[in-house]
Amino acid sequence: MGWLFVFVAAVSELVGVVGLNKYNEQKTFINIILFGGGFGGAFAFLYMSFNYLQVSTAYAVWIGVGTAGAVLI
Repeated sequence: MGWLFVFVAAVSELVGVVGLNKYNEQKTFINIILFGGGFGGAFAFLYMSFNYLQVSTAYAVWIGVGTAGAVLI
């Protein structure tokens, strides 16, 4: 269950990155929701994963997947 939370946190982080990029281009309410909701969801799911996994492991995987995804996007 913890790995599922880490994966959802990484996907949410990617949504936040896309929202940040879109907000930089055009400042609309939808882009603010994507940005804030994406990163907010990422932190919430990452925090929930700490109940199942060690903090260092979950954080390292989350950072790695999020960074790789942001570079690909």
